[in-house]
Amino acid sequence: MDGGDGAAPQFGFLTEIINPDDLRRAFDASVEHRLDLIDGDRDNVLPGIPCPPGRRPYYRQQYVVIETAKGRLVISGDCVYSKRNICGHKSDGVYVPLSNGIGSIWEQLKTIDRINTEIAGDLNRLIILHDGDRWKHLPVVHEIEGVRILRAA
Repeated sequence: MDGGDGAAPQFGFLTEIINPDDLRRAFDASVEHRLDLIDGDRDNVLPGIPCPPGRRPYYRQQYVVIETAKGRLVISGDCVYSKRNICGHKSDGVYVPLSNGIGSIWEQLKTIDRINTEIAGDLNRLIILHDGDRWKHLPVVHEIEGVRILRAA
């Protein structure tokens, strides 16, 4: 370890999976009544936007399916953290479970497979929230207090 200020660089994976700034923004949104938590499957989070769950016992994981004029998009939530989870370590199509997930690895893999089926294997139709490199090419529509709204479809 580095003497108490945080983990040494080789343990950086742990700091990538939880961003304290994200937790603070979620807390602030909750206090300001701008956050609604969804427990389970819901057909209309917003009109026409379903939120299917990652099946139990894959603890409380969800993804969102959005129908657009250009076809279906999936926002992976915490079900897919990087392209590697859905494409494999060697880009061989062998799913890679989330090592930091809670619950059954089998259920994780089945959820990744459901997402892959939803997008018909087209990664351009998958929005991976934790993979910032995949966001760089998307055009910024608007920015509010440091939060960028991007065009994904």
